[in-house]
Amino acid sequence: MVKGKSEHIKSWKLITFEDAHIQGSGDSFYSSLIVDGISPYLNLEVDLIPLVYSKTPEYWGIEVVGCLRKYALPGILPFEKVLTLDFPIGTKGIEIIGANGQVERIDCSFEVRFNPDGGDKVLIVSDRQISIKNKKDTDGDKK
Repeated sequence: MVKGKSEHIKSWKLITFEDAHIQGSGDSFYSSLIVDGISPYLNLEVDLIPLVYSKTPEYWGIEVVGCLRKYALPGILPFEKVLTLDFPIGTKGIEIIGANGQVERIDCSFEVRFNPDGGDKVLIVSDRQISIKNKKDTDGDKK
């Protein structure tokens, strides 16, 4: 390690979230996934990371992750992250993945439409229905 050079390691971890939904595209050519929740740290950097697959799954996983850099500043801070859905989705929709086994599936489909501005074909995602699965809730049903 070179003296005088500050090196730090980022560690991204799954975090919990409160709500996830798709905002319709309206006049735009892309819909957006909006995820919000409460961060237990004032300096927690939150991001939505789509998983990588070798073949298309039923539900395309998108992880809700957080990262602290150098130190943690405790405090409660709401967050809202937006992810433009301009990438392939699963055959049935998307799956938002949080900490503690938290999973929210959103059934949606995509269509290819002509973009009159650029002549490109683009994805349109339409929200059809939402079902929530949380590991804690399903464990309670088994008893």
